[in-house]
Amino acid sequence: KKLKNAFIFYVSNDGKITISKRSDDPTKDSIGHVVSRGTGYVLEHEDKPETCIKTGETQCINIINISNDKEALTIKNEPMKLKLSKKDIVGSKEIDGSTIVITNDKDSSYKKTIKPKAGQDDSFELEYLEPSGSKKYYYYLEETVAPRGYKKLTTVFKFSVDEYGKPTLVAIGKWDKGGKFDTTKKVSTYSNIIMSDDEIAVLNESIKIIFSKKDSTTGRHLKGARIVITPEDRELSSMEIETNGEEIELDLVPGIYYIKETVAPEGYEKLEFEYKIEVTEERNIKLLSNNSNNISIKNNTVTLYNTLVVVEKTGQSISPFTIAGVSLLIASGVITVIAVKKRRE
Repeated sequence: KKLKNAFIFYVSNDGKITISKRSDDPTKDSIGHVVSRGTGYVLEHEDKPETCIKTGETQCINIINISNDKEALTIKNEPMKLKLSKKDIVGSKEIDGSTIVITNDKDSSYKKTIKPKAGQDDSFELEYLEPSGSKKYYYYLEETVAPRGYKKLTTVFKFSVDEYGKPTLVAIGKWDKGGKFDTTKKVSTYSNIIMSDDEIAVLNESIKIIFSKKDSTTGRHLKGARIVITPEDRELSSMEIETNGEEIELDLVPGIYYIKETVAPEGYEKLEFEYKIEVTEERNIKLLSNNSNNISIKNNTVTLYNTLVVVEKTGQSISPFTIAGVSLLIASGVITVIAVKKRRE
């Protein structure tokens, strides 16, 4: 790291060095007093070591006395490091199980693979990409493996690192078929990444569990049903959902749940059976009940099916819609008879 700040130090008659760490103003010491160059020495770091990256962070500077016998002033530079973290987009909880790949467009052989872990300092070194004339170079960050139970980010994040080591997000996009960075393709939002002076945080959204209620014959979405979902873990609360004719997304943590319909859609038979399911770490669903009637499970989606209420008449089953249709036909016939009778009169 290049040391941006300048320092005032004083040498006494016995050779002892006194240091006053300051900001980047060479005429003032650390408490704001004006310093005359005649009363001390101003130490400024004008160039960076070849193996280090420039930085403006004062906490990265370590100036010490080596010994009392031979007083000396030593400046230590550290390679520029950034922490890479993976977090839940809601609550910013750190999560495990992802794989992040970082490349750059200056060195095609450069590839850094990082698997961040919660509570672990996953710091990595980055070089300042020196421009070639007006040509600037950038880093690219992408997720190749998502944490279990989370949606994989299909976005590629393009960012720069300045000569003091600070990362800045430049654009978001995707790789096209020719391997070029394309910002016109549909991608995630900028909210999936946060960059600060010393950290890059990549944020993922958990996979939702989807519930739907459908007609067993037509597959049409039904509304008006009430379903109670009870977790086996007593520390978690039960929830009741009411179907609205569309799919319902729920954020269920991994575990075992019981599904019970308490109110059926109007005109449909109520499901009396209680289903037992398991939500896995990957947010897939497994049916644990022996009874698989009127339920369908695929990946992260649960679908419950209802059958129309039937009315038995003379040994035949007639649905309400059939009865309504017959009534309309009879009514139509009566109206026709009356109309004909009036014309004859």
